[in-house]
Amino acid sequence: MYSFEFHKHGNRATYGTSYFYRMFCCFIILVLGVALFSIIREEGSFEKTAVFPTLFMALLFMMLLYRESWTFDNDKREILYVLGFGPFVKKKRYLYDEVVSIEVRRFVKGESGNISGRPLFSNKPQTLFSVRLNRDDVKSLDLERAPERRNKARLERSALFLSEFAGFPLNSFPEKAD
Repeated sequence: MYSFEFHKHGNRATYGTSYFYRMFCCFIILVLGVALFSIIREEGSFEKTAVFPTLFMALLFMMLLYRESWTFDNDKREILYVLGFGPFVKKKRYLYDEVVSIEVRRFVKGESGNISGRPLFSNKPQTLFSVRLNRDDVKSLDLERAPERRNKARLERSALFLSEFAGFPLNSFPEKAD
């Protein structure tokens, strides 16, 4: 649906939704708001023609409030994961000492052998960008999962940036995920 990108701020790097995604949502909400205002002004009240723009604006506003980010802080030597909507977020912290490696893996969902013919939507090749940990409760932090055809190079660049930025070892493209 949307992609993540790194934003570097001094000795911190945040992997989260792109600024373009947020600006696009704001622009569409603004356009729909102007259209909704003109519909209400022209008709004198909220009519059934204004329902679709209102629902679409609400959906876009929720998408705009969605927050998911990974902050890699070299000063504190920790990873901060933030997930939620607007001010209602859940935060988890992971230490750099618990990181084993950065991985970019290729997998096919539901693959159990040879797939004959053209792959279905659900079992097209995927790329998974993750951080491998040596903890008992969490073995891997999946940062992003995306279709391989369009996003393989972008995820490899992100993994290389993170590996160089935080000093983590990089494992790129083992044939199958665990």
